[in-house]
Amino acid sequence: MLDQLPVSWAIRCARAALPEPSAAPEHATAADFDPPVHAVLDALPVLRAAPSLAGPRFTILCAPDQQVTVRHDANAADPTAPMALFLPTAPIATAYAVLRAYTA
Repeated sequence: MLDQLPVSWAIRCARAALPEPSAAPEHATAADFDPPVHAVLDALPVLRAAPSLAGPRFTILCAPDQQVTVRHDANAADPTAPMALFLPTAPIATAYAVLRAYTA
């Protein structure tokens, strides 16, 4: 898990974890998500977004295979770094690619 990421870092790291993009899924209306969520969705259209079951504070963006998940925290302690990246079952090669993207 990578926590407290600025939007640009979350995009860079998630992009490294994703396979080649496929068709973009349908998202909820623009009013449903904060601007940082839209920035990630615009950069990585393969992700889909949904409100978290934990409540309205969080938005979850995940790949269709759910191997890559980005979480947006609307009440992040550092508002410039509201994102977190999770790779629950990623292979070692994917984790290494993300680490390289994170440290680039």
